[in-house]
Amino acid sequence: GEGYWQGALSIFEYYSSNTSESFSLFADTSYKVSDSLTVGAGVRYFEDTATETLGGVEDVPDTFTSVDPRFYLSYAATEDVNVYASVSKGFRSGGFNGFGLPSFDPEKVWSYELGTKGSFLDGALYLDFAGFYTQYNAMQVRSLILVGGGVGLTSVISNIGKGVIKGLELSFNWKATDALTISGNGTIMDAEITEAGDGGTFMDGSPIDYVADASFTLSANYDFNWTDEMPGFVRVDYSYRDKLPYTF
Repeated sequence: GEGYWQGALSIFEYYSSNTSESFSLFADTSYKVSDSLTVGAGVRYFEDTATETLGGVEDVPDTFTSVDPRFYLSYAATEDVNVYASVSKGFRSGGFNGFGLPSFDPEKVWSYELGTKGSFLDGALYLDFAGFYTQYNAMQVRSLILVGGGVGLTSVISNIGKGVIKGLELSFNWKATDALTISGNGTIMDAEITEAGDGGTFMDGSPIDYVADASFTLSANYDFNWTDEMPGFVRVDYSYRDKLPYTF
């Protein structure tokens, strides 16, 4: 027998617009405990009023506010080496998905960092090394869902429970000779959903979208002279990044 397939192509057009009016107030202070130790603190107030029209439907304006503190200290171990630590709170506004879909809540994050910066080899080598731990609450994630009325697949943002990103960062700049400079930076991270709640396709232990396990860049720059009056240089760069996970 013979078989055939029938289908129809539907073109759906819609107009999208959004507005956001925001302002913030912030203050910061520090105190020099000793010649080597400085402690500080700051706070930021943020307010954002957002509206959006999508598919001809205007969402009710919503206002998102947050008070975000920051605490830090800096210790000069030597004249050339500094150790620092910080704790800070971050915030990202909620918003709308349109087409009558539920809106999403603000995302909050606490970040903890401990690191050191310094110069070595009589200033020829600069090194910056840090470890960090970041916890997201009401984490915003993006996914695809099927919407009726001729819309088809559309991207929506929703909130899930908690996510954690922890890792190490290293960067350096080494002037190996008067002509040759070698530099680089790299990051190793472990990012996962720790409490998915009713996060749909996300589960406890799922990777966080768009966060690579590792990435690094290496560069080498060599200066020379084409002639006595014409300087030149040769530069080589290499970059690597692991695959980016995505859950939909």
